[in-house]
Amino acid sequence: MSWELKVRRIAAVWIVLAGASVASGQILADLPDKRPAVWMKAAEASGYAEATAHEPHFENEALWPEVDGRPAFKDQKWPKARLLIWRWPGKSVEFDRRNPNWMTLDLMAPKNWINAATGKPAEKLFDRDTDVYFPGTPEGYTIAGNTNSNEWGINARHITLGENVHVRVRYWNTWGNLWIKKGAALYGRVGGHLDGGEHSFVRNDNPIVRRHVPHWREYKPGQPDPGLPQPKTVYVDEIPSLAQYMRVLKTDGASVEVCGAFETNDELQMVTGTLIVGPYSQVSPGCRSSQPVTRKAVLQLQTGAVFAKRSNQDYSDDMALFGVIRAGTPQRPLLKDCYLGFSYKDPARENAGHSLVIHPGAKIEVHSTDLDKARLVIGWHGYTRAWTLPHDHRRDRFKGLIRRHMELPKVIEIYAMGPLELNGVRLDNLPRGGFRLPDPNAWKVWENVEFLPHNAGPPPTLFDRLPSDFKHRPRFHGMGTTGIN
Repeated sequence: MSWELKVRRIAAVWIVLAGASVASGQILADLPDKRPAVWMKAAEASGYAEATAHEPHFENEALWPEVDGRPAFKDQKWPKARLLIWRWPGKSVEFDRRNPNWMTLDLMAPKNWINAATGKPAEKLFDRDTDVYFPGTPEGYTIAGNTNSNEWGINARHITLGENVHVRVRYWNTWGNLWIKKGAALYGRVGGHLDGGEHSFVRNDNPIVRRHVPHWREYKPGQPDPGLPQPKTVYVDEIPSLAQYMRVLKTDGASVEVCGAFETNDELQMVTGTLIVGPYSQVSPGCRSSQPVTRKAVLQLQTGAVFAKRSNQDYSDDMALFGVIRAGTPQRPLLKDCYLGFSYKDPARENAGHSLVIHPGAKIEVHSTDLDKARLVIGWHGYTRAWTLPHDHRRDRFKGLIRRHMELPKVIEIYAMGPLELNGVRLDNLPRGGFRLPDPNAWKVWENVEFLPHNAGPPPTLFDRLPSDFKHRPRFHGMGTTGIN
């Protein structure tokens, strides 16, 4: 089929769809919401209480459903390791120099851990060859330590937080499995690392909670400002946050797969190895950051998976792609669409940035059982709430900034700096000229690319030439401009 005929057919389809009754054009609003219902249901399975990150009981199919094939972490073999169990389940402690219980319940004191092999208090604190287990309780408990101390953190192999356990540390690092059970929460005030050369999982059995909220904050506590958009016009998805900054540092071809949902408060760096967003799971980096996928890294989305900012970042780049974005694999092809959601930008901002910048050599791959039913969808994520607006506490000025943000076009911009091949993708929310390519006609040879009705027009109008002077040298927290190659 000639590209001219292909364009005519695509344009005809676009006109019909645009005139029909269609959904909102917001990835997260339109998504048939199983996020992360698959894992919430699995958390009700028999045997759930006994399963841990170090003994996950993969043989229990109800506890570990295989939606689109067998994940690599199920076949990973782990040698037996030392297991430390928190000695004081049910007792809460928060860091306070005036608290007489502080030294008694110090997370970093070996005496507060039980060595599972001896049943006695541990003589040595956990290390990278230790598994850590916080037993759950019906009433729950909190361990919140001195997050200003570089010594206050967890560096271990497998980490399990039982039901209703809340742990707040300065940092956490794991090269094994991380399992956060119902009602539990783990937060690294500075950061968290997922590293090692073994396939592993991060499982979070807590729901995504959607709330309708004022666009920014209440003008007075509990009283929405009547001059701002009403709460019903804006929503946020409350997703459990694991850390302020996170890095994926898998080696030797290893991967870490997310089962459930989590967010970071700031940057999520995919430095080496593969981060897999598992079936009907979601990963949402925070604003004030750009997400790098380096040349040694892969971001992989499985059936029904979502990768999108936690709110709309109207400045800077959402993502800089140097490596690979992969939707499904030949061994685990997609059964349903997966979703890559980006922010709309404010061109008036000094560092307005772009939704996605694709560097030379980067790739986007799609593996599907049926391209009519399962593709990678790229568009605006649907969040309008933006807590990254310039701070201006003068009420009228503040309202003006919010109103401007709300009225900006809900479109994304993609800049490809080198040759790019797409196959098996649905594109949405592109403005005219919003997809920049070195050759603006290169899209004509793409196969199985569908243009959804919330684009600004038929395909030829959506592409433009990449400016000859376009340069992109992003900086990432703790990485600068190094480490991305």
